[in-house]
Amino acid sequence: MTALDDERLLDGYRRIEVLAEAMADAAEVRDWEAYDAALSNARIAIDRLPPVREEDLAHAGAGWQSARLRLLARILAQEERIGEALDPLDPSIDPWLRREPFSAPPRAKR
Repeated sequence: MTALDDERLLDGYRRIEVLAEAMADAAEVRDWEAYDAALSNARIAIDRLPPVREEDLAHAGAGWQSARLRLLARILAQEERIGEALDPLDPSIDPWLRREPFSAPPRAKR
């Protein structure tokens, strides 16, 4: 990878981070139109990332590697928010289903 590819990759990760945050925000308020738009743009951004080979990563500088890993961690944090917003078994519905929180087995009656 060239220095230009290095910067393109980090810029792509930054764009994906912003789009993942937009997806999480939209999922939390159930705005599926905004969610789908951000998802579509994220897929395009992912397709435009320059290819990364294992040997390229081995020769990258520590600063670049650190920046890359921080961006990936923030993207994963947004992915976790999305998962929580989309989870159909949210513990908050347990009382409606007459279940113990977090789907714990019911307590024995005495």
